[in-house]
Formats: sequence, structure tokens, C-alpha cells
Amino acid sequence: MIDTQTTVILCGTNDTIPSDILQLLLTQARHGRGRLMIVDEGSQLARLHAVQDADLLLDPAEGNWDFFADHITQHDLACAGEAILRSDDLPSNIFNGLTCVLGEMIWEVAGKPGAQLHDLSTKVRAFEYQSLAEALRLDLDVPTDVRAGWTALARLQEDAGRFPMATSRPTTSLRRWLTTRARSVLFLKAGAGVNDGACRSVQAAIDRVWRLEEDNGRKVA
Repeated sequence: MIDTQTTVILCGTNDTIPSDILQLLLTQARHGRGRLMIVDEGSQLARLHAVQDADLLLDPAEGNWDFFADHITQHDLACAGEAILRSDDLPSNIFNGLTCVLGEMIWEVAGKPGAQLHDLSTKVRAFEYQSLAEALRLDLDVPTDVRAGWTALARLQEDAGRFPMATSRPTTSLRRWLTTRARSVLFLKAGAGVNDGACRSVQAAIDRVWRLEEDNGRKVA
């Protein structure tokens, strides 16, 4: 049994999560004994288990995450940039520089009324190689630097350049869920493995829940 100060983040599919464990966690969460975030790496969990008008649904394909309501400070936004970008196959200095570039972009977008993640993607797709090379202080006379720059630009566009425009679906705020919706289960539709094909906003949302809960002295499992 989980206690009331624990938030459980459960990742998997309807086939990979044991049904008895899933039902136990759902029951406990709906009785106020801890919070539950279900990251559906398939396509059935929300359809089969979400309770309409009680649970919350965050769907990257619908663009319904109230991202900028959940990231208020520049530090929050910098952390989001780190979560969005994958670090694999990038030298540490390139990855660190790239997270700074993305963090600055997110901060600029955040200042616009009605900003959404799609606006960030528009900015990312317009970002040119020369600008990135300058930001990363690459020497374009050095072949390894040139290759590193193109790899970094491809990673930036792949991870942060594809967020869809929001639909008419009401937005979902993780911060509001964690402070006001104690008996609601949050379903996050990943549609693929968190680090194997899912929209990178999925990892950013998971990271945000971790940070918000830990900042408030609550445990996350």
C-alpha cells in the first residue's frame, strides 16, 4: 500500500502492467491514498481505465499540456529543456550547450501571451545552423566541430521541433493536479516507450511531476 505522501508514476501498457497491481493502485489513488500518474506507452490504458469527469488526460497529440503554467521560473524552464533533449550520442559539452540554447528559446517563448509548446517548435525549426554553431562556440574550420554542430541541430529539431498545435481540448496542468485533484488519476498518453519513440514532452512531464513533488517534500516512486 502506498501512503498519502507518495506519488506513483507507472509506465507501461495494458499488457505489461500486471492487472492486479494496476487495480490496487487505481483503487488507492481514488480513495485519496497517494497520487497516481499512469504513463500509457501503448494505447489502451486510458480508454479502459480512465473515469470520465473524474480523471485527467494529458495527450501530447492534442497539445493539451499547460506547459507554461507548470514552469514558472527560468530555472523551471531550463530543467524542462534538459528533460526534453536526449543526451545519447552527444558529447557532454555539446549536450550542455544545447540545453542552454533550448532553455533560452523556451524562456523567450514563455513571455508571449498564450504561449504553448507548438510555439517553441516553430522557433526551433527556424533556428539556423550558423546561429547554433555560434552559440556552441564551434570552429567551422574543424571537421569534428562541423559534424558536432549538425548532429546537435538534428537532435534539437527532432526532440523539440515537433510539438503539435493545441486543439480545443481543455488544458491539463500538472501543478493544479498536484494541488487540487487528490483523487483524480492522471493518464499521460505516450503511445510509445518514454525513451523509445514517445513525444519528448512525455519525459518533460514526468520530470516535472518529480520535481514539483520533491520540492514539496513528497515522495515519488
